[in-house]
This record gives sequence, C-alpha cells and structure tokens, in this order.
Amino acid sequence: MQVAIQNLTAQETLPIRQTVFAPDQPQSQSVVPDDESGQHFGLLVDGRLVGVASLFIDGDRARLRKLAVLGDFRQLGLGTRLIRQVMDKALEAKVQTLWCRIREPSLPFYERFGFTMVPESRHQKGSLTYCHIELSLGKK
Repeated sequence: MQVAIQNLTAQETLPIRQTVFAPDQPQSQSVVPDDESGQHFGLLVDGRLVGVASLFIDGDRARLRKLAVLGDFRQLGLGTRLIRQVMDKALEAKVQTLWCRIREPSLPFYERFGFTMVPESRHQKGSLTYCHIELSLGKK
C-alpha cells in the first residue's frame, strides 16, 4: 500500500467530504465558508484519493476542518497521517492553538494527539452531539 499526501484545491476535497459527512446532500453542501483561503490536503492510497483535511490559519490560531477518511480506509492510520500533516503545517506557520469542532464520538481519536475538549462546548445539531476541541502547539 503506497500512501502519499498532497496539496489539493478546495474543490478537490468535496467528493470525500460529501461521501463522509453528507452523503444524502448535494456536493455544494460540503463547501465551508472561506474554503478558498484554506490549505487543503489529500491522502492517496495507491493513487486513489481516500482522505482529506483542511487547515484555516488566522494569526496564531488555526482551525482544522473536514478531516474525512472513506469508510473502507479507516483504522489503517490514515487519519493519523492527515492530522500530523495539519499539525506540521500549523507549526510551520507558528500557530499557537489548533482547534476544531468535532462529533463527540470521535473525541478519543483526537485526544491521542493532545486535543482537549473545551468545557461546556457540547451542543446538539439534529441528532448529533458536537464539541469544540483545542491543542496547544506552542507557548504564548
């Protein structure tokens, strides 16, 4: 299995985002505000795009958005590779805090990298529970 991570355009992330997060919605629902200003990464296995992640830097803070790996490719360490790529890019940009909003069941995955849930950040959206998590990358 050959694995590579490459830069993508926002548009190139949409098929994976849609498949993972909104399979019953049009692809346009997978666009996020300011998508064109983000850094987008694609994870390829044997040349096939199977995962994506996006990074939005704002001064000394950055937001990870839309980390997604296709179902058949989960539990292979591919999400870990994407997270590490995003963390490396954030560090290169001298980001102090990396944050994101996640579905609560995925919290243990992010905790492995040092992310912690912001107290009282849980909220419902439809039938799903989300929370805000942060990772300190440097000293203030």
